[in-house]
Amino acid sequence: MLYQQGLSQHEKTKAKINLNAGFTLRTKGKKATVTWGKVEKADRYVVYAAYCTKNSVYKKIKTFDGSKNTYTFTKLDKKKIDSKKNIKCYVVAYRKIDGKYVKLSKSIVGHVAGSSSKRYTNVKRIKLSVKKIDLKTKGKYTIEAIIIPEDSKKKTLNHVAKFRYASSDVSVATVSKKGKIVAKKKGTCYIYVYAQNGCAAKLKVSVK
Repeated sequence: MLYQQGLSQHEKTKAKINLNAGFTLRTKGKKATVTWGKVEKADRYVVYAAYCTKNSVYKKIKTFDGSKNTYTFTKLDKKKIDSKKNIKCYVVAYRKIDGKYVKLSKSIVGHVAGSSSKRYTNVKRIKLSVKKIDLKTKGKYTIEAIIIPEDSKKKTLNHVAKFRYASSDVSVATVSKKGKIVAKKKGTCYIYVYAQNGCAAKLKVSVK
């Protein structure tokens, strides 16, 4: 079955996984850098960002062609970035079909502490207890992961979930908001674990 002007659900799911697999948001000084994974046949990427405040509104920061996958921005709300404030950001990938740009996927939303924050730090990487597991159909496994922070003397952000999860193929295995994997049918897929700023680790799941 086809969706949205020639895009299949499979293409859209694959695009989201690829976009997120390379996604990170980091701050340094009065700059923020967002990086994302390249999506096959994507013709345009649009970056949106805002401060992590209650009534904040995302603003379109920049539009790129399909060859770009990183951008450093220095302004928000038409002013230089306030390095004491937390920032959130996401990227949308588009494909040009019949002269129109059609949305392929929206990335995960990355949240980062301002580089001058006295209380919070950001995630450097995620460490998983194992990198691959074998399950039988209907088998279950709960992911064990820890965060490696940039500054061990500070806390990581707490206004967004510590970890977020996604399966590359939900017909093979699903994953809950709490990181519980359930095997569905024989095959292989990857479970991605995302930290607050979007950096990811992945676990290979083989269902026998």
